[in-house]
Amino acid sequence: LSQRVLAGTLQNTASAMPTGGFPKVGLTCAAASPTCTIDLAANASSVTVHDSVNGTQTVPVWAFGVNGAPAGLAGNPSSVIKVLQGTTITINLSQGAGTGSPIDLAFPDLPLSAVSHTGTTYTVHANEVGTTLFEPGTNADAPKQIDMGMVGILIVVPSSCTDSVNYACAYDSTAYNHEAVVAFNTIDAEFAANPGSFEMSYFGQSRTADDKPRKVYHMINGKSFPDTDLIDVLQGNSLLIRYVNAGEAEVVPNLVGISQSVLGRNNSPYSDAQAQVAPLIMSGETVEATLTVPRGAIAPTGQKYALTNQVRDFSHGNQHGFGGALTFISIWSQ
Repeated sequence: LSQRVLAGTLQNTASAMPTGGFPKVGLTCAAASPTCTIDLAANASSVTVHDSVNGTQTVPVWAFGVNGAPAGLAGNPSSVIKVLQGTTITINLSQGAGTGSPIDLAFPDLPLSAVSHTGTTYTVHANEVGTTLFEPGTNADAPKQIDMGMVGILIVVPSSCTDSVNYACAYDSTAYNHEAVVAFNTIDAEFAANPGSFEMSYFGQSRTADDKPRKVYHMINGKSFPDTDLIDVLQGNSLLIRYVNAGEAEVVPNLVGISQSVLGRNNSPYSDAQAQVAPLIMSGETVEATLTVPRGAIAPTGQKYALTNQVRDFSHGNQHGFGGALTFISIWSQ
């Protein structure tokens, strides 16, 4: 699909950039504090998907909620912890009924020495700059809990970040004008309805062995197009994207019409940024990428640049439209 075709599906009519739109992520704890105490709850919740074949679907999920926020899938601000480098985080973990075996919380990309716990109280030394996941670890139901959506995101910002308002910095202290967490989730409705006895070999498969369609939904930050939020960016401004693959399959986020500069992945910066149209991100991986929106006729006000996962069906069984893991970068004038 061409960028012009995708861009034509949505148009803004307002003259000023909206204050809402794509969820912004601020610091979870005060910048001046070297310590941070967080209440992290794992609870049952649900997501609503506008399935044009089967009608609106409400699918159960299990997810994290930070400091009393309702449980939300990865990328939802309620499942994100963002702190400055050097912060010592104390996480008090609680778990609601019906969400599997007691959770052993894990931070797969952090050094073993950075995480310790006594019972359900975890201490995390946030010394590694970047974006990483936290999720159930070695407990018996961990794989199913993760597939039900129980994945959170930890963002650690350089302590010398020059942006003292939004702290939109990646591995160095360079501040970016805009920041977006783009987390890819896969929700399998049949599995979600009965995770205890579901045949896992079918998880995430869009069709059965006898070629019948299944209700498998690909999402960005827990939402499926057309409900996904637009990423609003001003002409000439820079954007930092924190990609997170919270699903079981690889993702290839393709930004149609703009090249991305990949700064690093999995808490590890590259020595030289890599220009890529669509970086491959395996299950559980994270990638930090940046771009600068052009000015003038190349990126006029109202232009939409499509951001999709190119290796997954994003029509939800509807052969005549868009859906799934699809959103747009929306351009606004200065």
